[in-house]
Parts: sequence; structure tokens; C-alpha cells
Amino acid sequence: MHTAYSDLLSHIKNAYPHVDAGVVTHMTPNIVSPFRIKLPKRVFEQAKAIVRELHQLSQSSAYMEIVKKDFPFTKFQKTQSILSSLDVHLMPSGQLKIIEINTNASSYLLNVANYSSRQIPTFPNAKQQLLQSFKTAFAYNLHKDGLLAIVDDNPTKQHMYVEFLMYKELLERELQIRVQIADVSDLSCDEEGHLILNDERVDAVYNRYTDFYFTNSPTLNKAFVEKKTAIAPNPWGYTLLADKRRMIMWTPEFFKQIEAAENLKFTELPKALLKTKKFAEFTSHEDLWLQRSGYFFKPANSHGGKAVYKGKSISRSTFQNIYNGEYLAQEVAPPPELELRHEGIEYDFKYDLRFYFFEGEIHLGTARLYQGQMTNMQTAFGGLTPLEIVE
Repeated sequence: MHTAYSDLLSHIKNAYPHVDAGVVTHMTPNIVSPFRIKLPKRVFEQAKAIVRELHQLSQSSAYMEIVKKDFPFTKFQKTQSILSSLDVHLMPSGQLKIIEINTNASSYLLNVANYSSRQIPTFPNAKQQLLQSFKTAFAYNLHKDGLLAIVDDNPTKQHMYVEFLMYKELLERELQIRVQIADVSDLSCDEEGHLILNDERVDAVYNRYTDFYFTNSPTLNKAFVEKKTAIAPNPWGYTLLADKRRMIMWTPEFFKQIEAAENLKFTELPKALLKTKKFAEFTSHEDLWLQRSGYFFKPANSHGGKAVYKGKSISRSTFQNIYNGEYLAQEVAPPPELELRHEGIEYDFKYDLRFYFFEGEIHLGTARLYQGQMTNMQTAFGGLTPLEIVE
């Protein structure tokens, strides 16, 4: 156990005294790293510009009209996503490349606790900005003593259950509301479309359920359509920014079209995009197979590296199995690597950068150190790593 981990546990126990201590101590020591990463200010400014342009795009009427054409709802609510994140790799050139955009990103409060427990002041207002995000997103639904449900599939078994408990305590204390953590299967709808939990109407839902279009939850589906209970994030926010098919849509020609329609200007976002194609855009099955080493193969609707295959190492049989599925080919952008020393021993890591944002403003940033193919919180001395912004 390293000091950063023990400091994190102590901080959570002090800052969130009602969170079950057994759940806290059950967290893997690899959840946080003892290291910190110095991020050049020019790179951080680039991230902020990308986020501003993503927000600008998501608010564009011309863009929304295009996206609505294949959106599976005709009637729906537009509650803003509370905890979106921009996941990027920093290339040797200094250019950030977008690996993924999330609209229900995890680990925000754990990162806040990590910064606080180590007295690293990079994002001093992150907790207050988070609370303001909840107030803004649920402004017309939540009231004093109102009920907010934190919803997921089997939440007590989720890797980030400890964070659900932290959210519950923080929101109850600071917003003077009531919070319940609920399995999506525990919800029902009344005739008017209000969500019901334990025979009580739910005013708002902080949604961590990863069925992004509510395909398998008729209850959330109905509530989203009827607009009686605010749900954030929800399918509308997901389709605007996080659906990986957007990265196919976002071509240079597309941005010129939106710019012309609404007198907008996109400069950093187009440069940050990786080439992403449908499998059908390749001339043949064999053509894609021959080019596979230059791509990652990703499901159109997935998160956290689930069911993602590196073209260079995919087997022919697996390739055959995914070829006719909802998969995309995304240009490879290798993660940056670095050597870090801890107690006299050098460790080799890969890392990515995650920036949490709301309404076009970054509230918090972190690095995630790892070894292997993806960030999985299994690497010794890896995990969530604070950033220091330097000139």
C-alpha cells in the first residue's frame, strides 16, 4: 500500500463519514497512483478549446437537425449531461487526439478526493462546480427534500459503487435533497410517465446505466419520452457527442457545412479527431483485413474499452465474428509512454488524459496510468493521477 492510497482512504472517511468504511477499504490500491504528471499549459489550453467547440457544436441548431434524423425518439427531454468527459492521447507532436467522449464518466469524486488528500491545488473549485452542474441540469425538477435516484444495473456490484455512496452523501448534505441508489429494475412509471421508486415519485435521475439508448429499459424509455422526471445523462446527450458514429460524421466537409449554416468556427476540434470509418467504407472484407494494423475496432455503442480490438493483434476468427456487427474502424493513436521512479525503482507506464466538462467548461482533469492495452485500474502504482499545469 502506498501513501497516496492510504491518504485517499483517510480523506474519504473524513469527508464522507456516512459512507460504509468497508466499501471504502475494499477499493483496490491501484485506483490511485503515487505519481503526478506535469501537463504543459498549452496542452491544457488545447483541451479547453476542444471542449468549448464540442459544446458549441452540441448547441448548434443545424447540427441537432442532422442528428435527429437517425435518433430513435421523436419526443424526448433535453436535460443536460452532468458528467461528460473528453478522453485523449497526447501525441509526440503536442496534438491531442480524441479517443472517446463520455456523457456518464466515472471517478470524478475520487479524483477530487485524490487532489484534496494530497493538497494539489490544480482544480480547487471542482467540487463546487460539480454541485452547480447538478443544480443547473435539474433546475426545474429538484427542490428541497426532493428525491434524486442514482441509477445503474446492479449498483452495489459496480466497480465504482463507493463513488455512488459519495455522491449520495454529498448531494444530500449540500443540496438538501434526498438521494437513493437504485437498480434500474427497481424503477417503474405511473400513468403520466413519472418514475416511481419504492412507491414514491422520483424528481430526477443521475443515470449511470450504460444502456445508452434505453433499449432494454422500457421504464427509463417512457420517462425520457414523457419528460416528467429529469434524467441526466440521457440518450439525447449521448447521441450528440458520445455515440462513436459521430466521429464518422465529423469530417472537414461537415464542419464547413455547420460553420456556413450558423456563422461558427471550429479550429481545434477537427484537428483532434481520429479518422473513423464504417466497415462498409472499405472496398472489401479482405481490404480491411490487410489494413487492420492501422486501426482499432470498436463497437458503435460501448464504453471503457469494452469489446474493443486492436487490429494488429486481432485473430482472423474474431475479425470474422465482428465484421457484420455494429463496429467501426478508428485510426490508431498510440498512448504516450513515460518512465516514473518510486522508491528507487523505475516503472514504465502508458497514460491517457481525461477532462471532465459541463456546458463547455473543464471542471477537472486527470491522467490514468496503466500497462497493457487499456486503463483498468489493475496496474501496480497506476490508476488516477493528478495533473500539475506548468508553463
